[in-house]
Amino acid sequence: MLESVPGYAFYKEMYYFIKNPEILDGEWESTPLKYSFKNLVNSILLVTSVLITLDWILKGFDILEFPSVINPVLLSINLLVQALIFGLIFWASASFVTCFRRVGAHKLYFYQVIQAYALLNFISLILFWFALNRVMVTGSASISINKNELWFGGILGTAALVLAWWLLVIPTANYLSRYYSRFGAWVLTLIVLTVTLSINSKVNFGFGQHLLNKSEFCEQIYKIRNQRESVSDTEKSCFIGKCIKGLSE
Repeated sequence: MLESVPGYAFYKEMYYFIKNPEILDGEWESTPLKYSFKNLVNSILLVTSVLITLDWILKGFDILEFPSVINPVLLSINLLVQALIFGLIFWASASFVTCFRRVGAHKLYFYQVIQAYALLNFISLILFWFALNRVMVTGSASISINKNELWFGGILGTAALVLAWWLLVIPTANYLSRYYSRFGAWVLTLIVLTVTLSINSKVNFGFGQHLLNKSEFCEQIYKIRNQRESVSDTEKSCFIGKCIKGLSE
């Protein structure tokens, strides 16, 4: 009966991945990482489906209609590209230090990142939604709207960090400990992570500039402002124009 639930195979594989995220070294056919690309694609498709569903649900609520201000197609492409870029950088860095003890492609590092991204996509999406909602209401992503939102966002952010540590950092350190001492493996893992984060932060293909529907986003900001104080149509046009210009700079 559970097999009839949409995405059941994906949920099942993600459950077992969370339960045992270790990088298995052996026959490729025996490792669950062989499904990493399929799981990443399924994750992105599920994220897109959730966006489309939310676009319909949130029409009657006084909250940021995330799907209407974010292009779902470009978001899906961006999630895929980000996973591939981070995965390639991490794989290159980790393989480099591993090759001093065992020469090889060590492709499992790359697949481990892809599998981890398949899970982290959902939390990343919600946190991104929170950030946009903060900007719309308070004018800054660093200023919380209320205590409930602050606590919930903090819990999600902590969960994302814990998951990333559990799914990527610990398995990498354990895998490297086959070739280095336990201490050396952890030092190298942290170096690899630092290098990856540093390089990844500098890589930009410009997708972010096109993700946001600036006109719709500014329209929603105006609606919130208009609820607090009456604004004339002339002021509305001026406000939205300045808002779009500010986002474009």
